[in-house]
Amino acid sequence: MRRIKKYWRVFISLFLIIASKLQKRKENRIAFGAWKGELYIDNSRYLLETALKMLGEDYRFVWIGNKEVAAQLPHDSRICCYEKNSLRSLSALLKCKYMFCSQMHYEDLSNYNVFEGAIITYLHHGCPVKRWGDDAGTGQSINPSWQDRIVGKRRLLDYFVCSSETHFRTNLSSMKSWGCNEKNNLRTGTPRNDMLLLENDEEHILKYKQKYAEMLGFDVNQKVVLYVPTFRRSGIANESLVYRDSKEKERLSELLHKHNCVLIEKAHYAGEFESKEGKSYDNILSCPKKVNIQEMLLFTDCMISDYSGAFLDYSILDRPIIHYIYDYEFYRDVDSGLYYELNEFQAGSAARNYDELLNALESCLTDSKTGEELRRKVKNKFMEYEQGNASEQIIGSVLRKETV
Repeated sequence: MRRIKKYWRVFISLFLIIASKLQKRKENRIAFGAWKGELYIDNSRYLLETALKMLGEDYRFVWIGNKEVAAQLPHDSRICCYEKNSLRSLSALLKCKYMFCSQMHYEDLSNYNVFEGAIITYLHHGCPVKRWGDDAGTGQSINPSWQDRIVGKRRLLDYFVCSSETHFRTNLSSMKSWGCNEKNNLRTGTPRNDMLLLENDEEHILKYKQKYAEMLGFDVNQKVVLYVPTFRRSGIANESLVYRDSKEKERLSELLHKHNCVLIEKAHYAGEFESKEGKSYDNILSCPKKVNIQEMLLFTDCMISDYSGAFLDYSILDRPIIHYIYDYEFYRDVDSGLYYELNEFQAGSAARNYDELLNALESCLTDSKTGEELRRKVKNKFMEYEQGNASEQIIGSVLRKETV
């Protein structure tokens, strides 16, 4: 069955390649996709919302996503949402001159070759601390199969974006096999961080906090600690703060209660937590995977993470960060690998076990200036191009024309 599906994609892609040569792509048609069509989040979302403001009424926008995603899109007659790989989506994508994705084009937009003649920009989903792409052995094969070539899976991309000179260099290294070079690696910042800079005010913070307080069941007057570990390629589950020993959770709950806090645990979209039986506490909560973490960052008072790019985004807000790195040596040497040693990306206290984590959390909740110098150093190193206008710069650079 898998072989039949593979050759079916090849057959359809050959037809689409011919169709793309017969039909001229339209300069005013732009396609967006994120997270395999399952989520309306990340850089693609914020770039679309800026494009709606910047570009004229003659533009048309295509978002590739499921029905759940379609219901979340802005109410604008210029946007159409189509299911990934549907006939309507294939037809629409053949007309689009510009395409933007946050995973990969074949992940977010289509598994068939609708890419011939299009200009594809890879927006990524965060500045990496962990090795990935070519640097982690997960990039393109030097000699891809003829099937992958035909279906467009191995197509070189046209533009890449970065948040800093540090990110610029890792793009050149990790995305080399995808066509990244000195000229098409845009020093713009990333669209999703525009929101953190432009909406970091009391009105927006309260709006988003009320939204998630209602969703998860906490009081808007409580401080929020957000735990966001990254994905483990080895298949090992993340250490959880919700699903663990009852006595350990009781200690955490008491600490949170002391500071009128709630802890929210958010798994990586592709990750899992190691589950352990334990008592439930109303100030230690689990969050669904399908949420917009950028919104959550705005009202978070302290972040616990590890090697996730989320803590780099969060450093823009200049609030306490704790690295829970219980598997540091294993992650660095066996799992994904890291571009930097801990002291090069450390944005706050580093806790290697549960006791150290609680001590670090006590310090951060007592004094929000804890780790201030570290996180500002990290922000300057990894987020230097984040100025709140990334979306505008990307649209201007890629479309290369006057906008209204």
